[in-house]
Amino acid sequence: RSIFDLPSSYHGGEFISAVSALSRGCCVDIPTFNLEKNKRRIGDNKLAMPAHVIIAEGLFANTLLKNAKVFALRICMDVPIETCLNRRIERDTKRFNVTPERVREIWRLKVLPHLNQERDPEKDCANIIVTSTDKGE
Repeated sequence: RSIFDLPSSYHGGEFISAVSALSRGCCVDIPTFNLEKNKRRIGDNKLAMPAHVIIAEGLFANTLLKNAKVFALRICMDVPIETCLNRRIERDTKRFNVTPERVREIWRLKVLPHLNQERDPEKDCANIIVTSTDKGE
């Protein structure tokens, strides 16, 4: 399975193209994803309409849009690592029916080794950093 906490897990070029098209006033067909099967859903796309303000969010939105030819106000949420882990436990136990222990194991083995090297560039290219003091308890 992919490690979804790495930029290589995403279709960055498609993301940039979609945001660019929306900013030019074009509609964009956005694919949906089946997490259980780890693949795109065929024929289940969503139509995104252009607007005066476009919110493009995600783990690597700031890094991906850094060199895109679109005006972007890049905001980064700086959240304590404990909060990230607790949110992940809550999400994965519900969505994937895995134990909290398994989530912690994946976090320790696959996420933490990459976390700082991926979070720091997001902060570096942000125009605004919003700091959370929530400890996720």
